Amino acid sequence: MRAGDDHSTATLVRLAFRFAIVLLFAIAWRGESPARAAGALCFVLAVGCVGMALVSGEKPKGHGLNRWHEGMFLTSLGLALIFAFGSRTAS
Repeated sequence: MRAGDDHSTATLVRLAFRFAIVLLFAIAWRGESPARAAGALCFVLAVGCVGMALVSGEKPKGHGLNRWHEGMFLTSLGLALIFAFGSRTAS
């Protein structure tokens, strides 16, 4: 087992939890565009992940996944939600 495997597993668990929050938020949203709201939530969570990475002193490079990767995934997901689905209005 590599040294970064346990850390990667913890990162994937945190990411799955945050993804579930975004999914539930989008399902429960009653506003005009749930994709825009879920995208904004992704950005807020990404800022939190990157902030925690800065505070805890995690390096962006190294073995395994870390909070930097988690923040970048959430940023990409937020951008995809806003640009791909956010321009459409709910019917």
